[in-house]
Amino acid sequence: MKPVLLLVNPVAGRGKASSIAPKLIKELAILGIPSEIIKTTEDSRDPVLDQAILDAEVVIAMGGDGTLNRVAKTILLSAPCNDRPRPAVAFVALGTGNVAARAFCFPQRLSDVAELVALKKTRLVDAGIVFQNGVSVAVFLLWLGAGLDAELIHTIADYRSHHRGAWLMPRYFMEMPRLLMTYPFPKINVHSEQINGNFASVMIANVGLLGFGSVTRFADPCDGQFNLIATSPRSRKAWFLSAIMAGMNAYDFCPSVSRSRETDVTLQSQGSVPLQIDGEPFGSPELLQSRCVGHVPCGTCSCAIEIKIRPAALSILIR
Repeated sequence: MKPVLLLVNPVAGRGKASSIAPKLIKELAILGIPSEIIKTTEDSRDPVLDQAILDAEVVIAMGGDGTLNRVAKTILLSAPCNDRPRPAVAFVALGTGNVAARAFCFPQRLSDVAELVALKKTRLVDAGIVFQNGVSVAVFLLWLGAGLDAELIHTIADYRSHHRGAWLMPRYFMEMPRLLMTYPFPKINVHSEQINGNFASVMIANVGLLGFGSVTRFADPCDGQFNLIATSPRSRKAWFLSAIMAGMNAYDFCPSVSRSRETDVTLQSQGSVPLQIDGEPFGSPELLQSRCVGHVPCGTCSCAIEIKIRPAALSILIR
């Protein structure tokens, strides 16, 4: 058996990941499983890191949801190799939201993680693939958000560079009321099989859970579809109510929200709209901005992004 690769984000949990990784190596060794550590870098296209992931049979991401996304992106956007199976993935959650640990039921006790590797039992989960100009540029296991939730992620991003860990969650609660009063809600043009039109905020969800609350209770990461949740413009007061409903796991009952299950969605905007993927800022706010100024985007501009589902894309370890 090849050594299990522990992909460690050294800043996750205020450095906690680096101290926990040697303990996991000991738990794996007890079961006779060799392992090695490699640390993430700020370079999102580190070829050495990418090759280490692709050469492994099992990769354990140790960090936040963004660290798990880093592993998934390397696996899913790399050219397939017929004589090499794709790695199976596990996750030790040491970030802020840690949504993936709950959504995919990854065990967190180190002895349980080691046992998970020993059992070698897996299941396949779907992933969203993001295309720009016909080229795949990103993946998501949890969700892609455009609009209000992404603005919150971008706002917190600079603060997160100095403060890490689950204790950062109160900062999100502090920023949200301010954003609800100040965010301009530029229109986002949505084109899909079932929903077409302009909306104020859009979530494309492979899972329904959020860091706190949920955007839907009905998303299934194994059904070959993602849930498109497009929220229509509303008053500031109504946005406050919507945020409360999401926090109470009741967003499915929120009025003036279009919902569908889709396999292919295109997003575009006439204004500057922030994007987030799996809880991390994605691209610049101008990524969706159309060159068709003054009228509904024609859908042919290079700034549009297309999101497609890839069913059974990633193999994850399960109990």
